Order: sequence, then structure tokens, then C-alpha cells
Amino acid sequence: MKKASVIISVLVFSVLSLSINADTHGDLTYKIANSQVSITDCKTSFTGDLVIPDEIEGLPVTSIGSKAFQNCIYLTSVIIPQSVSSIGERSFEWCVALTTIAIPEGVSKIGDRAFQNCGRLTSISVPEAFYSESEANRLTLPKLWPDGFWLPSSPIDDLRYRISYIDGQEPQVIITDCDTSAEGHLVMPDKIDGFPVTGIGERAFRDCSNLTAITVPDSVTRIGDRAFLDCFGLESIVLPALFHSRQEANRIGGDATRELWFHGRYKIKSSNSQPLTTPVVQSSIRMASVITVQGEEGSVKTIEVADSSEGPWRFWMNVTATTSGVVITDLDGQADKRFYRVVD
Repeated sequence: MKKASVIISVLVFSVLSLSINADTHGDLTYKIANSQVSITDCKTSFTGDLVIPDEIEGLPVTSIGSKAFQNCIYLTSVIIPQSVSSIGERSFEWCVALTTIAIPEGVSKIGDRAFQNCGRLTSISVPEAFYSESEANRLTLPKLWPDGFWLPSSPIDDLRYRISYIDGQEPQVIITDCDTSAEGHLVMPDKIDGFPVTGIGERAFRDCSNLTAITVPDSVTRIGDRAFLDCFGLESIVLPALFHSRQEANRIGGDATRELWFHGRYKIKSSNSQPLTTPVVQSSIRMASVITVQGEEGSVKTIEVADSSEGPWRFWMNVTATTSGVVITDLDGQADKRFYRVVD
């Protein structure tokens, strides 16, 4: 009788062992248990974008095991199927090239440090249950805004945006990019997905040379450096009062910003080699004791003065040009130490 028990136990153990044997599916290794598939490993040599299948051997893929994609340093994006409900700890650790990952709403468990050392992540979509800074820290999601972290990246018309989730605060929308083919007058919404638009990312509108005007809503309180860099066609921007200063205009527009109206509109011009109808900016040169501003009679020009050819530009004055030019002598007794440029 004892021998029969031993034989039965061995048979049961053998059957269970067979049910969880590891196998491969392309670059993935998986196990089957209780008629469900768990992804346990991936070849670290895998390169590029990965779509995890929702079924293997006719069975649903329901989990990603601990360290399954650890050290997949060439992996750039991952789409996880709706069938997955759990993701193990350190599952994507050291995926240093990973920039995009989409996690379905059905996932109820994500292990600690799942995204540790994934410093290039710029687009992360996770279920609402993980929308808190404590969860972001636990998962080691990279902070993509100084005081929060960004989640879904989505398009709206010509804009792309992310939502910043900060503990104890209403989610906020950050405009991160604009389609460079956008043209005409772009009016930014003050809300997207029901959340306020509060920020514009660094260089978000760079090279949008077909835009002629932009209206920024009063809800925006943060604009990244050079947000409107190289917008050669842009003639005016309506800005919240917070940004009505020459310093802010220069910071936001970068080297292209030349003219500001304090009621919230400033023009962007460029000294770039791209042709303009009328050259409006002279190259910055060392100031002579006497300078002459040429121009059509009655035209008003602005002279800006700085300590170096790179600025910062300290002050400016309007001068009226005549056909013979306007002579300005030593603006403040420091002509030999200053640089100047002229703006229409």
C-alpha cells in the first residue's frame, strides 16, 4: 500500500511539473500554470519595440514575472495586452533605452521598483490606481516634471500633452509638443480631459514655423525655456500676465524673441539665415562712440545694449530714423565696453 502511495505522489508531482515547464515564444520565455501564461524572461539582445501577445498556446497571458525584462537594454517600447493583471517587481529594471510603455487598466498589481533605472521613459500609461506620487516613487517612475510625474501622452488636434499627478493636488495637463505642420492661429485650451492646462514644456513648439499666432490660456503658470524656439512665422503670442516681461520673453522665445508688448503680445523674429521680408535685427557688434541707425524717415527702431555679444541686454531706447540716419553718441559713457543691436 505504501508503494502505491509513493507512485501516485510521483505521478502527481510529474504532472504538476509539466504544467509549469518554461517554453519560448519568439524572444520571450513563459510558463503555464492553471491554464494561464506568465512571461518570465526576454532575451536581453531584443532590440526595438515589443508587443506582448495576449495569448500563447491558446491560453491568456495574465502576468509578467519578476525581473522578466531586466537588463533588456535595447528595448525601446512595450505594449502589454489587456489580459495582463499583474506585473512583478523589478520587471523592467535597467531597460535604459525604454521610452514608452502602455500598461492596461486591468493591471491591479505592479511590483516594487518595476521601472528602476529606466531614465529615458518619456511616455508612461498606468492604471488610475497608481496615480499618486507615492506609487510613482515605489515603482521608481522617472520624474518628468520638477514636482510630479507624467502619465498618459495623448494627442489633441496639433498638440501632445501629458498629465502630471502630484499627491494631494488635482491632476494637471502639460503641453509637451506640437505638430510642426500646424499652421495659422493656434488657441490652446485651458482644460484637457477635464484637467487644467498649467504648463508648456521646454521647446514644446520648436520649429512650428507655420504658426502665425498662439493664444496661451491664463491657466498656464509654467512655460519651459525656449518653448517657442525657431517659430519663424510667428507674429504674436497672447500670454498670461505672469509672463509679461522682457526677461520672460527672452527665456521663452530663446534667441528668436525680439519685441514685447506688455499687454501680453510679443513678436518673434529671427536672425537665423532663413529669409525675412525686411531684415529686422542687426548682428550684435561692439559699440563705437558714435553709431548711426539707418531707416526710413519716421520709422521707430529700438537699440539694445549689452556687456557682451551674447547679452544679457540691459536696456533699450526707441529712436526715430530719418533717410540720412540718426546719430546716437555714447549712450551712457561706457560705449567701448558695450555691444549693441537694432530692432525694428
